[in-house]
Amino acid sequence: MSIMPRKPKKLLYQLQHNLVINLGKEPYKRIFNAQDLDELNQDIGVDGKQLTDRDGRLVVSFKQPNTIVVAKGYRWDGCSPKFHILDLFWIGTPDGIIIGSERPLCRPDEDRDIPIIHERVTHKASCIHDVLGYCKYDQDMPRLFRADTSLGRQESAKSYGRRNRDKLFREMLRHQDHSLWRVYWLAVSTLGTLFNLIPFLNTANHPKNVLNACKPIE
Repeated sequence: MSIMPRKPKKLLYQLQHNLVINLGKEPYKRIFNAQDLDELNQDIGVDGKQLTDRDGRLVVSFKQPNTIVVAKGYRWDGCSPKFHILDLFWIGTPDGIIIGSERPLCRPDEDRDIPIIHERVTHKASCIHDVLGYCKYDQDMPRLFRADTSLGRQESAKSYGRRNRDKLFREMLRHQDHSLWRVYWLAVSTLGTLFNLIPFLNTANHPKNVLNACKPIE
């Protein structure tokens, strides 16, 4: 007996495999200097760091040297915002064209019968930016990306961690030769400040910030 899928409230993608980047390699070492990487590795420590959601599921880990690993199963909404109109279609920020990939990066999460969606040009950049943003108030987050809590819950657009998260997003889009990388980066750095000022959009209002973010793929 088949079960009718629920109407999705939100368009969500889900990682099919771990997403790994090393900030000590190109193109990232152009934006993070030796001092940044030394600070990152000091915070990571010998045993590494693991950040989980409220239910204890692994979301992202940091490993020596300079490595970020977003866990398989992590869910995010691509380049936001997106909305559906009268249950007819989705509108919002485009995730871009499909790029060549032998292994699927993600798929829609709401219905397991929907075909796999192959990697789009913005997927890696939006995924990394999303997970670092949702974990920004976790005290285990390395200082390179952590929110400046001395300013309270309203993180400044000029804060150290916020600038680094946005720079990483920008550089990942540039590395993919995205024609509109400047527009996307400007939108992220500008609208992010606005989102911080709106209570129900500010992720700081959630105790662990990553609510059910990492749902294992069965």
